[in-house]
Amino acid sequence: MRLAIIAEKPSVTARFSRVLAEFYPDVDFSEVAVFHPMLGWYVGHRRFQFPRGLKWQDFPFVGDTAYRAISIDAARPVKGIKDISARRVISTEEGLQALHTADLILLLMDPSAQSVHLAAKFLGDHFETIPWERTLFPWVPDLSDNAMRQSLSAARRPDQFAIPLIEMGDNLRFFDYNFLVNSFALLGRSVMEDAGLRGPVPSKYGLQTLYDARQTGPLNDGQRIDRMSSWKGTGKYRHRKYYGLGSCASRAAILQQLIEGGFLERNGKKTDITDGGRRYLDLLHPNCLDSDLPFRIADWSALPPAEARAKMTRYLRTFFGKQKVFIETRRKSGSN
Repeated sequence: MRLAIIAEKPSVTARFSRVLAEFYPDVDFSEVAVFHPMLGWYVGHRRFQFPRGLKWQDFPFVGDTAYRAISIDAARPVKGIKDISARRVISTEEGLQALHTADLILLLMDPSAQSVHLAAKFLGDHFETIPWERTLFPWVPDLSDNAMRQSLSAARRPDQFAIPLIEMGDNLRFFDYNFLVNSFALLGRSVMEDAGLRGPVPSKYGLQTLYDARQTGPLNDGQRIDRMSSWKGTGKYRHRKYYGLGSCASRAAILQQLIEGGFLERNGKKTDITDGGRRYLDLLHPNCLDSDLPFRIADWSALPPAEARAKMTRYLRTFFGKQKVFIETRRKSGSN
């Protein structure tokens, strides 16, 4: 049996290696190809193919999500699984062949809409039609041996249960794509230069983190990440089950990006908003402060695609429309 694995991260494959042989005793694990599409997807602006030639009058812009393909090489393919055999890097050609000739493709991804959407996108980039009939997705809640065994025993084809999750992931990326396109123009250079900053422009959650830093004053990284992970917003969404501002993987990166952009500065073990960061926020429309944004996105993304995108479109046009008018009014008055 020829097995290929699409994994969230190398450490996940290493953990599963402790139990995989129990379920696939006839697999030569020295020949199992493992792909990590997350490594070609992690930085937001690398995910998308942004429109070119947009003019000021084109904003606020809302369009269909245009993704960059995740190449085999970007997914860092290897053969072999840690603790079962030595791993070795393989070529793009060898990786593509392994993916296409596999009798079974196992998705060792996190149990989330974003992760299964990413796996589906990677498969869609390399097959004319995704081969769901030879794909299994073990929905594993944690990486204990018992949980991994149970998830492998109950693994199902993604098209039998995960299509709504893939649609949810696509809804999330629709918002991300359009927020980024608009933020480059309306939250980016023209505003940052007036604030004495060079960027990069804050992400959607980086912006809300910056507003929070203005409110809290100096905090160490652990305190900031705790605030992000237990984010309450205005309190309007207290009844919602939600996992915070950003993800476990992205929160430290959000803080680092704000520091690199000059929005936050590190003083000893604590970070605080800079003078430039304060000026930057003063140059934004007051409604750019939306501490409930992660809750709104979570609610919208769970809707059918057409309804989700209609609500997201309305929000994006309002959010960036107000900021555009705010910039134009400031320019006409000659104020900074």
